[in-house]
Amino acid sequence: MSSSLPRRYLLGLALGASAGLQPLKAQGQVKAHAALTLLCADLPPFSIEGDARRPGALVELALAILKRAGWSLQPSFVPWPRAVHLAAVQPRTLLLPLMRTPERESKFNWIAKLASENFAFINLATAAPINTLEQARALRVGVLRSTPHPLALARADFVAHRVVLASSYEDLHRMLHLGMVDALYGSEQIHLYRSDVAEGALQSGLVLESADLWLAAGSGLTPAEKAGLHAAAHAVQQEKLAERLFKRYGLTAPMARRS
Repeated sequence: MSSSLPRRYLLGLALGASAGLQPLKAQGQVKAHAALTLLCADLPPFSIEGDARRPGALVELALAILKRAGWSLQPSFVPWPRAVHLAAVQPRTLLLPLMRTPERESKFNWIAKLASENFAFINLATAAPINTLEQARALRVGVLRSTPHPLALARADFVAHRVVLASSYEDLHRMLHLGMVDALYGSEQIHLYRSDVAEGALQSGLVLESADLWLAAGSGLTPAEKAGLHAAAHAVQQEKLAERLFKRYGLTAPMARRS
């Protein structure tokens, strides 16, 4: 009996040591990264809230890229100004479709170019089209908050009090139809997609600028995750998925810039 005690004691130590090491082995000694969040606003036809079967051409494109990189996400829709703010301050947050500009270059990680878009002056089809800056400068022009558009108009010598800010494209169109503004400035595709024949069709005029629209992210992504997303974006691009999606949504593919 006395000679078996040391063996039991040693066996207990061995089992205890093994049990103590097990959690570290189970965790692989590597901490899993937190989930990603994908934010967008209701910006048909690029992102469409409340339609799971047709969530928008650029949402579908971004989800395909994310899936190829091993991420299964669903977009969260919030007003555009809030989406931009959250993506800038909340780690591991993706955002689309973000216009890439010099002012934003260092504030975001640019994951994948999704499209190119024209930014134009829009007004009611019953009025004269806006074909010159001289015409546009004399008008009250509505633009979306948290976009580069107010700065673009300032650089084009627009008087500040003639530039009216709104938090959504829906609000902009309401302001136009109520006569609160004379024209809108922003994404040609979004504005014309929302053109409501019942309220009055819209027309596109002078294109002031063109830019690329991106899937972007704020802080918190690891170098390996960013590399994986870039590789996935390249693979999806090679498959011509964007062209097929744009055709299905009735968009120009690719959304070519024009001067």
